Amino acid sequence: MTSGKGGVGKSTFTANMAYLLARRGFKVAVIDADIGLANMQVLFDIKPRYSLFDYIEGRNTIEEVISPTAYENISLIAGKSGYQYSSLKTSLVLTRIVDDVKSLNNFDYIIIDTGAGLNEYVQEF
Repeated sequence: MTSGKGGVGKSTFTANMAYLLARRGFKVAVIDADIGLANMQVLFDIKPRYSLFDYIEGRNTIEEVISPTAYENISLIAGKSGYQYSSLKTSLVLTRIVDDVKSLNNFDYIIIDTGAGLNEYVQEF
């Protein structure tokens, strides 16, 4: 999910879409890739131990950064507000995130919640 403007409901829409798909029996992974204001963990009311950026920086595996939610069939890869993206210059790292989640073969849908705008980071996804 992306939009040129903040505050239009991207994260709420993402959470609701995940919920509706999960209620139909689909397994859904939500990736919070909003580096400015990551808030999916608030919407799903969880406190994940690790974030997407722990994985990007190589501190944790993709399996370790996936957190279950209270909603059956929905898992979250939490973001981290204020992350310094400038240290990540390769699009291969960002592409690898989706590929690695796909390779787990645990999810029918992967929904990525991005920040506002169409900056270089958002375009990578």
